[in-house]
Amino acid sequence: MSDSPDVSPFPPLKWDGWTWRGKCAFDWFRSKQKTELLVHTVLSQAANQVPQNDAPVPTPPQATAFRCLSDPQSHAGTAILGALQEQVPDVGWQNPGQHLELSEVHVYQVVQDDVAYTGFVFNTIEYEHGIGVVAHRDRVVKIGNAEEAEMKVAEKDLARINRGKTKKP
Repeated sequence: MSDSPDVSPFPPLKWDGWTWRGKCAFDWFRSKQKTELLVHTVLSQAANQVPQNDAPVPTPPQATAFRCLSDPQSHAGTAILGALQEQVPDVGWQNPGQHLELSEVHVYQVVQDDVAYTGFVFNTIEYEHGIGVVAHRDRVVKIGNAEEAEMKVAEKDLARINRGKTKKP
């Protein structure tokens, strides 16, 4: 993997041929270890590895999304944990850090209102396949198995929103 250019507010990132990767932590979710951060670009879906020189850097909407997640004043983390608690009640919510591990955070290239969508993968003993969440700012789009925390969910949500904007009253 190659080192990334200086891209604030992200932690140091490395290009693996498909995606920028790094490690991060959030105040709203205390984890025993740092979380894997994946910042997807238009080349993340490429069939073959792409050299770092050809890799587009993360975009301003992706940086904005990461800032929303990192800001202790943001409601994004609270919204995600609240939705999880509501839809997945059998996890020990008195101390979620003991029962859940935030293993991956994805910052997608799908953008609405100048902010990228994000995805989260939580590992837990209670759910063999883990729990996946797709969100935009502090709005939870979908909760499902870990495999469902994918960019296609964000793309479908954005298409649904755009269809609603083009409908005439």
